[in-house]
Order: sequence, then structure tokens, then C-alpha cells
Amino acid sequence: MNSFQSSQLAFHPLLGTEWLMLLGGAALAIGIMAALAHKKSLALRLPALVIFALLLAGPSLQKETRETIKDVVAVIVDRSPSQSLNQRSEITDKALAAIEEKLEGGAELRVIESNNNQAAEETHLYKLLQRAFSDVPTARRAGAIFITDGQIHGIPQDAQAEFGPVHALLSGSKNERDRHIKILSAPSYGIAGQNMTIRFVVKDTNAAGTDFATVSLRMPDGQTDSINIPVNEPQEYDVALPVAGENIIQIDTEEAAGGELTTKNNRAIISVNAVRDRLRVLLVTGQPHAGGRMWRNLLTSDPAVDLIQFTILRDPSKIDYTPQDELSLIMFPYRELFEVKLYDFDLVIFDRYKLGNILPPHYFENIARYVQNGGAFLVAHGPEYAGAQSIFNTALQNILPAAPNGIIHTQDFIPALTKEGTTHPVTAQLGDPQKWAPWHRVIGTEAARGEVVMSALDGKPLVILDRINEGRVAQITSDHLWLWARDYQNGGPYHSLLRRTIHWLMKEPQLDERALNVTRRQGEIYIEKRADNTSAQSIEISAPNGDINTVPLAPAPGNSGWLSATVKAQEQGIYHITASDGTSQSIAVGTLDTKEWREVHSSEAAIKPLSQSSGGSAYFLGDQDMPAIKMVSAGRDYAGQDWIGLRRNDAYNVTGLTSANALPPLLALILLCGFMIWGWWREGGKNF
Repeated sequence: MNSFQSSQLAFHPLLGTEWLMLLGGAALAIGIMAALAHKKSLALRLPALVIFALLLAGPSLQKETRETIKDVVAVIVDRSPSQSLNQRSEITDKALAAIEEKLEGGAELRVIESNNNQAAEETHLYKLLQRAFSDVPTARRAGAIFITDGQIHGIPQDAQAEFGPVHALLSGSKNERDRHIKILSAPSYGIAGQNMTIRFVVKDTNAAGTDFATVSLRMPDGQTDSINIPVNEPQEYDVALPVAGENIIQIDTEEAAGGELTTKNNRAIISVNAVRDRLRVLLVTGQPHAGGRMWRNLLTSDPAVDLIQFTILRDPSKIDYTPQDELSLIMFPYRELFEVKLYDFDLVIFDRYKLGNILPPHYFENIARYVQNGGAFLVAHGPEYAGAQSIFNTALQNILPAAPNGIIHTQDFIPALTKEGTTHPVTAQLGDPQKWAPWHRVIGTEAARGEVVMSALDGKPLVILDRINEGRVAQITSDHLWLWARDYQNGGPYHSLLRRTIHWLMKEPQLDERALNVTRRQGEIYIEKRADNTSAQSIEISAPNGDINTVPLAPAPGNSGWLSATVKAQEQGIYHITASDGTSQSIAVGTLDTKEWREVHSSEAAIKPLSQSSGGSAYFLGDQDMPAIKMVSAGRDYAGQDWIGLRRNDAYNVTGLTSANALPPLLALILLCGFMIWGWWREGGKNF
């Protein structure tokens, strides 16, 4: 800092301003009156009046010792991931060194660098600028210099020029070429089994109007579609959502001819959570019984369920002489339900159904085909399943996993989880069986296939789940589940059991016992699979670049009955994990459609409003030399063809002060008396 002195005239009035104005006005009036009466003494009375006024004002001569204060210049350095492209990092370092060398000693530099975070989604440099000047008064702000590629986010549209001139030194060239995919619109949610529309555009910053690009779209079902589209023109594409849960769509575009800045943003990933529309359920109760209302209450309590229920009260072959027009019952519409409308239902439930003269045999064949083609069938048995009227004596025996052995067990028992049931997603979370109420009847069966997840007396099958080709079947071999619904002896988890069973039948991914549970864990992929007799001990992982690796599965620590593996994600993109039993799962690693990578070409567009409003400018260092830096007085231009200017504020601190009377009282008294006596003498003439 440099010291210098400055002198100035100051006033310290002997009286208040009001009194000075009053006395001054009175003296001026008297002086004017006297002057008009004695014009000869006007030149003498006026100086006396001025001396009197100065004496009352108390003039003093002050000398200040001042110490200059350096102006503050903020230098905001962009270290975001896009700054690693081409030679931007080297250009940035050279520009920063040149600024430090030029302004060394002449200004206080505050250099703030953004974090070099490769996972950063945006570059917020404006916040760094605000932080740099947060404790600097306006009188010391000389301006700011951004060293960046220009891809800055979060600058307010109405940003004020409160920092002095703001300049941008852009680390790239004006005509850089880059091609990237921009998602214009994509819903976060969709309806499973239906199509959704996505809108996207292949942006090319330096393409001719007739340029085309080949785009590859990988669908949630693994299928790939390639299309050739014009660049910089919005496109629409319909995508099917095959299953409920997460559906991942990957869009890739080829590299621009002649090269581009990076191909990292030539890929975009869309994740859509598909939900089932409304669950259409057909419930057929073979005969009235205590548990019939339980099914209806359960299904109608869910607003997403459309339920059609029939309870068979009267066998068509029953002899009844009541006239048809007086019956309040309706004929069972078996043709409409099991032939015309069967495939409109998502789930068919048979509750204690027995054979009679209602459904012809070929309708049971329709139900079996419905399940084999992807339908869902839930059946709850009563004593009729063990007798001659058992539905097992129809084509349903091809899809039912447990065959009746003709025995009905009526001893009390508490339902128990089998070994498979303790890990199966349907039953693993049902709670402690020791707290459940007992049931009193189970139909003896022999499970030929499927998984027994709950058992009754001596391990007898109670709840069996099975897959039949594309469809699924659940079988409950007792009609006493309703006891839990009535809170008999504190009841049991009937609601959770049935709800989770139905969702398993609907192929909800979260309840799929064969599915791979795949999650992201800080740059790693954690894979978990339920262990069973058919589980493979290894899986295949297909990386985004097409490489396929085999990874062994090992028992999951602290999670009995599960196998797991942890794989490091080497790159961003979609990883496909496939087990030997055909189950697969996809997972997206990294956020590819971020603002940071969406546009990476150097541009002044984001910072231009701020630089223009403050009198600053922008220079492409990839096309021209580093501009000279000047300190310029306030009010002048801050930029030229080959130079940038910073505001010189000439701020200082006062370190010393001396004061002396500008008009000594004795001298003022002598002058005042002299002019007054002289004036009287002139007015009195010879009489003086």
C-alpha cells in the first residue's frame, strides 16, 4: 500500500445552522439597508459582512494522510468435467498464470476453482462469484474474470452488474462440433402393457441442414431398433412397456463424420416406472360358505381392482318348479366368461368350486390354455377337492401343482413356513408363525411340482406356487383362511398373504423369486439372487461397451438363502445381468443426460447477458491470443479488440488527520474592526 497526503477546507460552525441562517439573514438585511442609505460605504460593509460570516462558520484547513487500498478482482476457474476435453485444461492453466502475472501487486486476486467432480451434473460458477465478493464493499470491486468453456448453469436472467465488469475467457473455439442426444419429453410413469411416446432430438452444433444420423434404440425387452433421422429436428417414438416396474430405454447415436468433441453424450438413458392399470379379477365361489365374504372384502378394498364375482347358489340341473320369470337369480354366463371374455381378465379365482352341470369340460381346457398363455389362476380348496366332484378331474390337472389324495385332515394346526417359504418374496415377510391363529382343516394333497411355501400338519402342502409356461398358479389347500380375517384367536396375516400372492401372480418384479435384485452402490453393482436347487453359481454381465464377463455368485453375508456378487462399474451406461435360468435384469449406472454433458461446445450464450450488462466481453482463447489486461477508470469502456479492462476505484483508508484554523480569530477581529471603522468614517465624512 502507498501513502499520500490530501488537503481540504472544512467548516466547524460556532452556532447551529438555524442560528447562522437567522443571523446571516438579519445581517444581510441590515447591510442592504445601510448600503442603500450610504452607497459610498457599500464596498467596505460587504467585506465586513463576509468576514463576520466566515468567523461564525469556523473554517479550518485539514490535511489527511491516506493509504491506498487494492481493488479486488475475482477469477473464477471452471474445473468441471467438460473442461477436460481437447486442450481446454492447458489453456485454462495458461490463462490463469497470465492473469496472476499481470495483476500481481496491482490488485487483490481472489481465485476460486470449481470442484473437479466427474459425476457433477451442473456447473454453478455464479455462486462462486457471489462467494468471492460476499465480504467486499462495492467501492473495492474491480470486476471478475471467468475462465470456462461457457457451459455455465444457474446464472439469473436478471443478474445485476454489481461486481464490476465481468469478462469470460473461453477455453475452446467458436466453431467446435459436438453431437448429442437431448430428451425433450419422456414420462416418468407409464401403464404396463401399453405404449408411451418419447420425444428427443439429435443436436449437432456444426452440422449442415441435410445431415442425418443413425440412432439405435434399445427397448426394455432387449430388442434394438435402428432409425435414420435428420439432426436438429425433434423426433417422436413409441415404446412398449412390457412389465410392471422399472423399464429402461437406451438411445445411442453414431459419431459425427469428421469427429466431434466427445461421444460421451451420444447416449441417453430413460427410466420409466410402469404400473399396472386396473386389475381385472373374476371370482367364482362354488358355494356359499363362511369365507366367501373375505374374498370380496379384500378385493373391493383396493380401488385399482375391477371385480366380477359370481356365487353359484343353484345347480341348473336342480329340479325347481318356480317359474323362470319369478326367479331373482340369473343364469351363470359361462360362455361369456370362459370363452368370449376370458382373456380380458388378469386373474381368475376359484373359491371352493366343485364340478356340476355348470361348466362343460372344454371350458376347463380354455382356463388351462389361458394360464399357459400367460394368465393367472388362484384356487382355494374345501372338502369338495378330495371327492368325486374335484376340479382336479378336469383339464385343470395339467396346471394344478398339487393333486388330492382323498384325505381330509381336521386336526388343529398353525400354518408354518417351509424352508423355501422363509426366503420366498411372497411369504418371507409375513412375520412370526408362532403368533398366528390355528386352522382346523386341510385337504390332503401331493405336490408334484411348484414350491410349497406354507405347510400344515406334518409338512402337508398348504400354499403352493407354480409357473406354467408363461402363466402362474397359486393353490391353497384349506378353506379356513377366513378365520384370520375374523381375528379368530388374534388372527393372522391373511391380507398380506393374499395381497402378496396376487401380486406374485401378476408378475410383480419385487415378488419374483427368480429375479435378480440389482442395485447401485457408489460406483459398484450389487447383485443378489435367491439360492435354490436350480440356481446357477455364476452370472453374465454385459457392459455398455458390449464386453461380457462371467461373475461367480457366493453366499450373501448375513442373508441366508441368498447368493450375491459385487461388480465395479467401469463406465456409465446400461449393464445387463443374465443368470443361467434365463432371468435377467438391466440397470443404468450414472446419469448420462446431465446438463454438464448435454452440451459441451464452447459458447458465450450463458454468460453473455451478465457480461454485456456489466460492460464486459468474451474471448475464445482457442481462436486468439490471451488479451491484455488494463485497469480503467470508472465510466470508461472496459473492453477492446485485444484487451479487457477492470475498474480502478481509487479506494483508500485515512490513517492520519491534522487541522488548522483557516481564519485565525485575532486576524478576523482586526479585519472586521478595520472595515467597520473605515465604513463609519466614509459615511460620517468630516464629522468623524
